[in-house]
Amino acid sequence: MSLSADQASVPHGTVSFFVTNGGSIDHELVVLPLPNSHAVGARPIGGDAKIDEAGSLGEASKSGGADAGDGIVPGASGWVTVTLASGQYELVCDLHRHYSAGSARFTNAKTNSERTLNMARLSAFTETNLNNQGFGKLDEDTKSRVALPLRFTPAVATTLIVIGLVLQSPIWLGSMALVAFSGALLPRAMIIDLVYNLGVRHLFRAPPLPSTPKPRQFSYILSAVLLAGSALSFYYGISVWGFILGGLVVAGGTILTTTLWCLGSWWYRMIFGQAAANSGIQAEMPPHNPIG
Repeated sequence: MSLSADQASVPHGTVSFFVTNGGSIDHELVVLPLPNSHAVGARPIGGDAKIDEAGSLGEASKSGGADAGDGIVPGASGWVTVTLASGQYELVCDLHRHYSAGSARFTNAKTNSERTLNMARLSAFTETNLNNQGFGKLDEDTKSRVALPLRFTPAVATTLIVIGLVLQSPIWLGSMALVAFSGALLPRAMIIDLVYNLGVRHLFRAPPLPSTPKPRQFSYILSAVLLAGSALSFYYGISVWGFILGGLVVAGGTILTTTLWCLGSWWYRMIFGQAAANSGIQAEMPPHNPIG
């Protein structure tokens, strides 16, 4: 068990810690000042197998969200934004018995800026799922940064589709079919991706989404067809088929959101072969600018 930062120092000021749990159990990240006379990993451990977090500047312990939560589950990410003065800080996981297993020193320099840090590595499972979607040409650091944002679109889309199914609304589901089709037709301009890239990510100082590679585009095509079928089924009063077809998309979207395993991308590889999935696919990533 270990905790590591991909940078040993950054300019002081506003700093965003983007934390990815590459382990097999829950973790968190707590930012604590580290006096010059103190060593990393030397804080007293109490009877509850935890340290005193007095003076904490913030923590990332929410799966898929900012700030405090119940712990970041394996393969998931969280983040926290803090304001740091010049000095040294200790990054720790203070869940039960975790502090003694490892912590990291973090030095803050003397110029103002804002940086995003990626903690640890992607799990092998998550990286494989990203590669199978066509993101294999992104470097490891970029994959770590976008692993959480790539869950945004399927999470939002799945929620909207569930609403459409509850309402049994052909118009609502037909509109979602058009949204899915935009992802197949426009790799850089899927409607929900645009909402994230142009708006949501700036609220959390998160990285932009890369363009959509072919396997994921194929998944959007399948979703669009199923949603169109669901909309037509409800329109013609065949509710059972409407729920079945829409439910398939909900199931696939839920799996994609929680694990980054994409059923549509799997079908793409089954139909066109692994060679087709790997050839000519390049997910382009805009230059990283954490500020906006």
